[in-house]
Amino acid sequence: MSSWDAGYISDIEYVPGFYKQQAPVYLNFACLLNGYEPVSLEQGFTYCELGCGQGLTSLMLAATNPQGEFHAMDFNPAQIARADRQVRESDLTNLTFHEASFEDFAEGRIEALPQFDFVTMHGVYSWINDENKQAIVNFLSRYLKPGGVVYVSYNSMPDTASGLPLQRMFSEFARLMPGRSDMQVEHALKFATELRDSGAHTFADNKRLDLLIKTWESEGGQYLAHEYLNAHWTPLYHADVARDFAPAKLSYVASCILLENFPDLTLTPEQKKLLDKVQIPEIRETFKDYYLSRALRQDVFVRGARRISRDRQNQLFAELEIASVVPRADASTKVISPRGHIEVDAEVYNQVFDALADGPKSMSDLMTLPAMRKHPDSTMQEIAGILIGSNQAHPVAARAAGQMEVSVRTFNHLMTRQTRTENSLLSSALAAPLLGSAIPVTSLETIVFLGICEGMDRDPGAFASFVWKTYDDRGERLMKDGKPIEGSENNLRYVSERLHELLKNKKSLWEALGMF
Repeated sequence: MSSWDAGYISDIEYVPGFYKQQAPVYLNFACLLNGYEPVSLEQGFTYCELGCGQGLTSLMLAATNPQGEFHAMDFNPAQIARADRQVRESDLTNLTFHEASFEDFAEGRIEALPQFDFVTMHGVYSWINDENKQAIVNFLSRYLKPGGVVYVSYNSMPDTASGLPLQRMFSEFARLMPGRSDMQVEHALKFATELRDSGAHTFADNKRLDLLIKTWESEGGQYLAHEYLNAHWTPLYHADVARDFAPAKLSYVASCILLENFPDLTLTPEQKKLLDKVQIPEIRETFKDYYLSRALRQDVFVRGARRISRDRQNQLFAELEIASVVPRADASTKVISPRGHIEVDAEVYNQVFDALADGPKSMSDLMTLPAMRKHPDSTMQEIAGILIGSNQAHPVAARAAGQMEVSVRTFNHLMTRQTRTENSLLSSALAAPLLGSAIPVTSLETIVFLGICEGMDRDPGAFASFVWKTYDDRGERLMKDGKPIEGSENNLRYVSERLHELLKNKKSLWEALGMF
């Protein structure tokens, strides 16, 4: 730890990642789904990300929302330097990165900060000390507009309780092993395994330890160091976060884990009846967490939350457009809800899938499908919420006036080229302007997308060689059935098969979403 990091990991950068829950269009949908007034996006909006890491989320959002003014901050100069480079090279003019502390932001030390419509923080609030938590609340009091939306994720209690002894062991063991944080995690994880194998009952049936071992094997120690070695790692109850935010006049309105907003998909009738006895919202929401297996809460708060009438909610839903984000062959009526697997009405949803396969549709158009007349209980809120909540559809962004300030094709080409030459983890998502957001991509899909941008899809053989050479040059191995593929010939054969599949199923989807 250094003197300026306030107990937060600073010797290695945070893992880059895009989190769609931070997109304005997604936050607006969560508000609307729960009957609250969303923020108007068409004429412009202001957006701030606190603790942006390497800045991938803000980069993607700025590229796909030219009408927005974006600010993002992080205290780590290495991460801001990397993010600034991306802004310069992609010619984004609506995004500013700030190397600053939460206190700098809260005390007005950053010049020309506007009042914000949206403030988001992912992977921040559980990992900082009380002074920084207070600085965030002070910042929200000072800079969040009336009606402004806040997104905050945090490790939630009581489900994260099993992680407490692990985190303490990791933190204490790191003191014994000077060196880089990711290497400290490796040694601590090995020691935790030895403790378990020698009879430490705390770890005897600790599923979180098993998960950490798998994470280490697949991703290394970069993420785990940031998650478990911070001095102020603290899982939180929802009630405590709600009470922290109350002085900034913030009220909880929704979960960005969208299916949690449907009571019937979250609780049994008996559980709902019991919780109906609890009338104080933050206590009821906290008690609900005793039923759910959820390590991370993703909460939406609003400053001056305004309930809307059912008629206005229906009007806004009728105007809402949604787009498919999966190939038609992958669309499924089997959905994982907070209560487990459910099967939605096949006749209704298959007609919706077919309609969306032809392009985005408004909810009013979808409600005219023949199956809707046979199943009048299917509502716009249910269909949109389940499709978006199950990651099969996404709200379409409001049409912004004027032209994109940056070519999204050029932006995505830049990101995938850097991913190939510099860092295979640099971009886990690509910008999709139709959505005002981005969609996740695998490492293989990133390389395939780059090849399409460079016209390689005209020669499948050369394209497959390009993909395999990229992996081989990086010293990485393709995996099949959980095992590395051995030999160039076998790797080329596997790449050719996967390439044919991706060009058939994903290329047209990427084109429809405006990604190139």
